[in-house]
Formats: sequence, structure tokens, C-alpha cells
Amino acid sequence: MKLCWLPSFAGAAVIGALAIASSLATADIAQAAVVNLTYDLELNGMSSGTCPGGVCGTVTVVGDTTSSLTYTVDLATGVSFHGNHSGGSGTGPVFYFDLTDSNPITFTGVGVSGTIGTKSYSYNSPVSGGFVPNPGNFPGTYNYEVTCANDTAGKICNGPLTFIASGATAADPFVIGLPVGGGSFPSDNIAFVADLSISGMCGDKTCAAGTGDVGSGPGIPSGTRSSTVPEPSTWAMMLLGFVGLGYAGYRKASAGRAAVAST
Repeated sequence: MKLCWLPSFAGAAVIGALAIASSLATADIAQAAVVNLTYDLELNGMSSGTCPGGVCGTVTVVGDTTSSLTYTVDLATGVSFHGNHSGGSGTGPVFYFDLTDSNPITFTGVGVSGTIGTKSYSYNSPVSGGFVPNPGNFPGTYNYEVTCANDTAGKICNGPLTFIASGATAADPFVIGLPVGGGSFPSDNIAFVADLSISGMCGDKTCAAGTGDVGSGPGIPSGTRSSTVPEPSTWAMMLLGFVGLGYAGYRKASAGRAAVAST
């Protein structure tokens, strides 16, 4: 039995795939970027403090740039956030970052609250503005900062800092900013800056006591793990490729049958 419909079917599929590729390539939609990034806090702007192994902690960002992103800041042993404020109690910035999106951004699930001895601390939701954490090393400007309210000795805020940023869309996705640094790190793209306090005791690691700013870097995230959902036009071109392979296989089989028939 001859499968006479195959050539016409393959031709129609090729035309259909080309039409899909053409229409989707020109569609005004953004690809969905599934993000799983980890940045090391290692650009040390402290005058005396040092982190164990040179890494003070990590900033992990997971989610989808077309919907929401979850930020988690985990600090190394012996390292805490330092609420940079005057007096024995108050509210001071502890973390800076850049996140662009023309839609309103909503922040939820912010950090943890806790106590150190008889003293307490709590994180506040990120606020927008133009923030310069340290003109000597990290000039920014960053458009969000997180503050911590505390009355602890040394203005310490412990525990991981976590929050969720929502409000992005496929047409207006989130962009994680990478401002260029300055001072000791003039050419490094620094996505995050944290104001930290180091106790001087970092478990079995060597470190030195101090307070000050530490940034992520240099250049690109450390331990980057990310994936991107292919654009619709990419899927269409893949379909076109499969159709082409199938049609080529059919032509080869047809040629083989014709050769057998002529003998």
C-alpha cells in the first residue's frame, strides 16, 4: 500500500511550522527566565574584619523573572548583620540590592525576628530609593535597601534574611541589577551589599573581628545555576527540524523501495 499522503502531509507540516516560527518570532512577548542563582559575599570593604575563607555568606535568588523572585541571605559562621544606626537602639540598613521593573513591586515574607539574650531585632520590608552603602567601596546606587530594628549589643541582627519580590510580568520582567563598584573594587559588578559584623570567632575557620560592608562578586555570580525556558520561536524551529528529519527519512525509504521495485 502506498502512503501517498505522506509527502503532502510533510509539506503541509513544514509550511505550518514556518508559519508558527514566523508569527511567534514577531510576537511581543518575553521569554520566561527560571532563575536559580547564588552569589558569594566576598568583596570585603572592612578595614579590619575578615570572613572565614574570604566568604562572608551567600545570596540566593530563585524564581521566575516574569512573576516573582525569592531572596535568601545566609551568613557564614560567626557573621551577623550590623544595623548601622546611632545610639543603643534604632533602625539601620543591613542589605542593599537592585531590582528593576516598571510595575509596582510587592515584598512579602521578610526575614525573621528574634532575640539575642534579652535584646530583640526584626527586619523590615525592602524600601525603594537611591542608596549608597559606602562611597569608599560600594557607591551603588542601589534602588532598594533592607533595614533592621534592634537594641542588641553591637547592633547585631542574626538569622537568615529572606523575602519575596512579586509584580513582574512576561511583558515587563524583573532585571537583577549589577551596579559597578568603586573604591577597592572599581571595575566589579556588585549585585548585593551587606553591612556585616564579624565576631572574631568563626568556628574552625580563621577570621578577624570587625564591622562594615561586604559585596558580591567579582563580576558574575558564584555557583550560578540558571535555566531559561525557550522562546516560542525556538520551539517552532525545533518542530520544523523534526519535520524535516522525518520527511528526509521518508524520502530515503521511498528511494529504497523504488530501487527494489526496478530490479
